[in-house]
Parts: sequence; structure tokens; C-alpha cells
Amino acid sequence: MRLALVLSLAALGAACATAADVSVCGDATYSLSEARGALCSGAGAAPEGTACPLRGDVAVADCHDYLPSFVEGSSCVAPEDAECRIVTGSTWGCVLPSIGCGDSGSGTPA
Repeated sequence: MRLALVLSLAALGAACATAADVSVCGDATYSLSEARGALCSGAGAAPEGTACPLRGDVAVADCHDYLPSFVEGSSCVAPEDAECRIVTGSTWGCVLPSIGCGDSGSGTPA
């Protein structure tokens, strides 16, 4: 009984600590599992990680009816796999390839 309780609490703790939020340029914010790897972020010649939302991921914040991912009702769903690209200057971020990110979202993905 005690072992089952400990394992249940450990699993609950792991589930709560295995996601991080990442925004997509010109779109919503998504929660990604740490299992996908380090989030796309950083500045310089290479990003610190390359994980971005994938097609079908559901937004957890910043969903608005004017965004490319907005679907009928009140939710946003990634319409395609986002890519880790330079979004401004030397700063890396997630970009929907078909939308881009202003003038700088068309660069080569990491």
C-alpha cells in the first residue's frame, strides 16, 4: 500500500513537471513535453534547443480569433509543425513556416 502511494505521488509529480510553454511568432502559446527536447530559444549562431509545437498541438494561452491556428469555437490548434528559426536579430523562436515571422521568419530552420 505504501509503495503504491509513493509511486502514485512520484508519477503525479513527474506529470506536473514535464511541460514548458513556448510561444509561436504571430500565433498562440503551446505547452510542450520535456520529452520533445529543449525548447527553441536563445540568441546567436545556434539555438539552445529546437523543440517547437507540432501540427495538432492545442494552445494553452494567447489564443485569439485572428490567429492562424484559431479553429471554430474558442481553441487554437497548430495547423502545421512549427520550426525553430531566427525571429528577430539573432534571437531564435518558433515559427509557422507558411506564416513566417515578419521579415525575419523566412530564414533556414535550425
